[in-house]
Amino acid sequence: INRCIKSVLQQTFKNFEVIIIDDGSNEIVAKTLDDISNLSKRIRLIHKKNEGVSIARNLGIRLSKGKYVTFIDSDDYISPFYLEKLYSIMKKDKVDIVTSYIKFVYDSDFQFLNSKKIEYGIYETIEEKKLLLKNVLVGVNTKQSKWGYLSGGPCALLVNKYFIENLLFPINIHLMEDVIWNYQLFNKANRVAVINETLYAYKQNDNSATHTWNLSIINERIKSLNFIWKVVDNSSFEEWFALRVLSSYIVSVKCCLKTKEIKSMNTRIRLAIECYENNEIWRILEKKGISKNWSIKNKIKL
Repeated sequence: INRCIKSVLQQTFKNFEVIIIDDGSNEIVAKTLDDISNLSKRIRLIHKKNEGVSIARNLGIRLSKGKYVTFIDSDDYISPFYLEKLYSIMKKDKVDIVTSYIKFVYDSDFQFLNSKKIEYGIYETIEEKKLLLKNVLVGVNTKQSKWGYLSGGPCALLVNKYFIENLLFPINIHLMEDVIWNYQLFNKANRVAVINETLYAYKQNDNSATHTWNLSIINERIKSLNFIWKVVDNSSFEEWFALRVLSSYIVSVKCCLKTKEIKSMNTRIRLAIECYENNEIWRILEKKGISKNWSIKNKIKL
């Protein structure tokens, strides 16, 4: 969190506020956040009970006073030019969203480069926006560009606040809520700018919600997938959704095999099989031709 806030306060662009939502952390972290909040008058710290990332982000949106909003996860960090470059394009081209590329990092030593000339693309036709949305949704399942990946969640983008005041994160979904929000955001946008540069370092954390192996996450994933299937354009994004289903089933099987809640290997295997047999959401994996372009992922499925 210190690395994160330090990167925010070192921005070359200065006209911003920082809202930190403490979603029920322990006393040690809460004290650290209190100390951090004293570093700058622009920081506003909110302590609240733990209710999940969706409620925390929605609270941040409501409390923000500026015209534009960006989200930064507490273990990530950003380029010193992050706000300056995103904002300059937002103002110049009057777009709804400006996004940059992200890099996955495993330490705090990633060095951002500063391209003097900002190179970017504008997506505004139906065909252009549909192509961009597919790239955003597939995210890290695509081949990495020289700048990294486009984020599948709310990180590494700047949006008009008016644009998201009625587009809040789903509070009853606890996994892939960022994917759902991102789909709805990009699907709603009229004009989107993508900067051809890495401005966001996405820290990998083996203790995150997506790397825990409690059996409860299986039902949470099924719940999220069913929700996504209701909001996406099935005809255009069926293959993407199937890839998301495949990834979730792989995680579910890993959960059965790695959880400490079960001792018997036979029980683990039986639970994984029953999970597939008892939930209709996995059936899209059996659809003929659905995985024609998956290459390695298709081999994993088989």
